[in-house]
Amino acid sequence: MKSNKEKILILLPSNYQLYTLIEKNLLENGYDATVLIPDLKRFKYRNLYQKIKNFQQKTFLNNKEYKRKLKEEFVTRQVIEAINKHSFYDYVLVIRADFFSLEILEHAKSKTHNFVSYHFDGINRYPEIFKRIRIFDRFYVFDRQDIEQYSNFELLPCTNFYFDFYELRDENIKFDFYFLGSYHESRNVTLLNFQKFAEKHQLVAKMDIVYDKENKPKSDFQAKFECMTNYISFEKYLLNIQNSRYILDILISEHRGLSFRVFESLKYKKKLITSNPTIVDYEFYHPNNIFVLDNNYDQLLEFLDLPYVDIDASIVNTYSFTNWLNYLLRKEPYRNIDLPDVS
Repeated sequence: MKSNKEKILILLPSNYQLYTLIEKNLLENGYDATVLIPDLKRFKYRNLYQKIKNFQQKTFLNNKEYKRKLKEEFVTRQVIEAINKHSFYDYVLVIRADFFSLEILEHAKSKTHNFVSYHFDGINRYPEIFKRIRIFDRFYVFDRQDIEQYSNFELLPCTNFYFDFYELRDENIKFDFYFLGSYHESRNVTLLNFQKFAEKHQLVAKMDIVYDKENKPKSDFQAKFECMTNYISFEKYLLNIQNSRYILDILISEHRGLSFRVFESLKYKKKLITSNPTIVDYEFYHPNNIFVLDNNYDQLLEFLDLPYVDIDASIVNTYSFTNWLNYLLRKEPYRNIDLPDVS
């Protein structure tokens, strides 16, 4: 029997296993969902010739590009084969299109009349994205600065979101502050200063820092924080958010977009300490709930004692996954998600 459900294809990276909760929320929203990630762990040589050639290239020519290209070709074949599960999709949404080859993106586009991308990082950090923007019918970014700086690309505004279909609850408070983020030198001073503040006032700050082998933190930094090379799951991240009294949000220097942490603070009614000054321009900002950190630690203790002020439910619902998706796909009904002018 033919399903009346709308078919949607989502392509995104595997970071933090975000795809597992996206798939759950798509199913809860009634879609026939196909969620695909590039899976390099399944890579294997197609034949003995490739294996021998890679050994020669790596050993005698110090060329690591040969295997990288083989992996890219493997992922491309793997993803295209999975895309072909259906001959047509009502919607295709690509999150972080720079993770996918042009061949994959062109093939996905051929399967739909509604081809959309969302980029949750500063686009200037990943130059490969500029080759991909014009492939899409619409390309959304979470940083107003990108829209203004790259006006020739006709980028559209959107924010991140929180998952409205997520049932696992654990409100047992284990620490005062929680932060999860990738290692970036522009964060280091703020993280270290915040750690000193927490220790001084006998507050527990749990900070999980993810790094790659090419950008390893120095030993003195690793001694202060929980540093890891593997991403924790997004589900584990959400449990840590629930187990914390307050959420810590430390910006990197290269963008001003709002992180997922901001929207988790809205959902779980947690106070947010953030180094992102643009947050005061958003409709959900309230000084009792959000503290903009700028070497003003003398005011932070007073902020922590202020009562949390509930935000109107219609505003909070704007940043749910369901509204976010309807907005990107231009499906009614949705509440408009726009980014304030922060220039």
